[in-house]
Amino acid sequence: MIKTYQTSCQGATSVVNSDAMAVMECGGLVVAVVCDGVSSAPRARDAARLTVQSVMDACQRQSDWSDPLGLAEDWVLEAHDRVADRFGHSGLCTLVLAIVGTDHVWGIHVGDSTCLVIRRRSGITRLTEPHRKGVLRRLNGQPVLLHGMPVFDQSLTRVIGQSDPLVPDRFEQMLTHGDWVACFTDGVEDGAVEDLVRQGLVTGEGVKMLVERCARNTHDDATLILLQAFESIDWDSLLRCLADYARLDAEEREGLIGRLQNAPFGVAGATAGDGLLQAYAAECADGRAAALARLVLAAGRPDRRAVEQMLDQAILRRQNTTARVLKTTLSAWG
Repeated sequence: MIKTYQTSCQGATSVVNSDAMAVMECGGLVVAVVCDGVSSAPRARDAARLTVQSVMDACQRQSDWSDPLGLAEDWVLEAHDRVADRFGHSGLCTLVLAIVGTDHVWGIHVGDSTCLVIRRRSGITRLTEPHRKGVLRRLNGQPVLLHGMPVFDQSLTRVIGQSDPLVPDRFEQMLTHGDWVACFTDGVEDGAVEDLVRQGLVTGEGVKMLVERCARNTHDDATLILLQAFESIDWDSLLRCLADYARLDAEEREGLIGRLQNAPFGVAGATAGDGLLQAYAAECADGRAAALARLVLAAGRPDRRAVEQMLDQAILRRQNTTARVLKTTLSAWG
């Protein structure tokens, strides 16, 4: 399964939001596309929207997903032709397109929008580099100087709608469970996205607040899509094993711990979980089960009442000490 969060915000000084985005699930994969209209082009907003729509149309028509990277490039080139035919040089935009599976991401990049992977444990993997070059700023034909040094502006070298022939960059990367894939326009600050993930604040509201702050700070339109592949958890089965932890043999206990360590808790959850497991490693079975319960309840937030009822039944049925510890933990942690 893949969960997604997405939002876009108009820049503080923008007349309209010239960014466009879309997310679609197809063929067991999730396709995410972000476009940023080039502000110097009169039809920038229209170009970004048409590019996104073209990619989504192609995605819906697709039946064979054996070559995601090849598909992505074909879609982008088709979108480029449509934009160029309709708007000429009056409609230009950048693009980053990512196709995300449970253990892999493939994508295409044109311009200065960004795609990166925020690793579950630590570090980031940048998948794109901006297509820009420095252009000497001139005034009345003369170079502009600042403190005796020439001033250079950054100019895009590749964009949807103009570059002919368009040569997009490809990227692909392996993922592990808990990694986040981030696609965003240049109005979003890289470090702010990583901080959001590391602090465990990836929620609909958290992403919205981040993008709004970036739009205020940069005075540019800001758009962000965050995606994370994860395995669904059978909470009833998992918590039942926790309640019976003291009765499990060594192999069953290690299997349970492995399931929790690999569970989709994201970066913050994984870090907290490792700490809890280490802290209780030398404790008795009941203590370690309590630590595992903390990890589950803190990161997964299963239905509280259902868990309490299950633990009450375990206590009545077996006078199970571990179940008592879990019930106490649930009460304290909530």
